[in-house]
Amino acid sequence: MPTCRSLIALALLTFSAAASAARAPTDTDRDGLSDADETRLGTNRRVADTDRDGLLDGYEVNTSRTNPLVADTDRDGLSDSVEVNTSRTSPLQADTDGDGLSDGEERNTRRTDPLRADTDGDGVSDGDEVADGTDPLVADTDGDGVGDAADLFPLDPAEWADADCDGIGDNADLDDNDNGIDDDLELSYGSALMDEQSFPLVLEVIVCAWDMVGPVSLSNPECEAYTIDMLDDGSLQIMGYPGEWAESPAPSGYDLRFAFPGFASASMQYIGERVAPEPGALACFEGPSQALGGWYNMSTGQSGSYWFDVGQWTGCVY
Repeated sequence: MPTCRSLIALALLTFSAAASAARAPTDTDRDGLSDADETRLGTNRRVADTDRDGLLDGYEVNTSRTNPLVADTDRDGLSDSVEVNTSRTSPLQADTDGDGLSDGEERNTRRTDPLRADTDGDGVSDGDEVADGTDPLVADTDGDGVGDAADLFPLDPAEWADADCDGIGDNADLDDNDNGIDDDLELSYGSALMDEQSFPLVLEVIVCAWDMVGPVSLSNPECEAYTIDMLDDGSLQIMGYPGEWAESPAPSGYDLRFAFPGFASASMQYIGERVAPEPGALACFEGPSQALGGWYNMSTGQSGSYWFDVGQWTGCVY
C-alpha cells in the first residue's frame, strides 16, 4: 500500500511532466519545425515536407539551408533531395563544378559528372565541349589520336594541326607554313630561309669578275669573297650598304635573289639556284650576277639604264 511519501513523489513527477509538455513548442507534423516557425516561414504545419522534394522542412531550414517551399532551390533541374542524397551536388548552386553546365543538364541530359568540370579529362571543360560540338565523354572526339585540347580540328579525323594558322589543316594545306613555297619542295630541298628562327643569317659569297675565265673560286684571282647579313624582314647589309633578298619556288627547291640598293634600282643583282649544301650550311646557291650600267646624252638630256656584263657567284647561308 503506497505510503504518503511515495504518493507525494508521484504527484510531483506528474506535475513536472505536465509543466514540460506545456513549455515544449508544438510540432504537429514532426518535421523539426515548430508550428509557430512554420507559420512564420509559410510552410504547412500539417505536412512534414511542404514542397515534397524528399527533405523534411526542418532539415531544409536547419541543415541543408534550402528553401522548404521550393523543391529545386537552385533551379538546376535536380530536386534538393536528389542533390543532397544522390548526386552529392550543391542544392544551392546550379552549377556545382563551374563548367558552364547546370547540374541537372549534366546528370539528366549530358550524362557528364556534375562534380567534375572536365569529365573526360581531356583538358577542355564540359561546357566548352558542348559549345564546340565535341563529346565531353570522349577525350579524343574524332578518334585521330590527338586529344580534343590539342586538336585544332577536333571534329575532323583527317586534320589536327595548322602551322600557318590559315584555317586549313596541314594535311590539306599545300603550304603549311604559309611561306609561298610548296610543302613538297620543302620536304625535298629543306626549309625556306625565312622559316629559320636564328636571324640574322650570314650569307658567305664568292663573286667573280665580269667575263671571267676559270672556276668560281678564291683560287681564281678574278673572284672575291663577301659576308652579307640577311635579316628576317627581307633586308640585308654588305659593308654598310643596304639591300634586299627574297626566295621563290624553283624546280630545285628555291631561287635566291638579292640586290643593292634594292630590286627596283639595283646597281648589282644576284640570282642563284639552290644546290646541295656544304657541311654546316643551311643552304647553298649559285648563279649569275649582273651589273647595271647607264647612259646620258648631254645634248638632249635623255638618260637610260640597262643590264650589262654577267658575272658568276656562289654562296652558302649559315
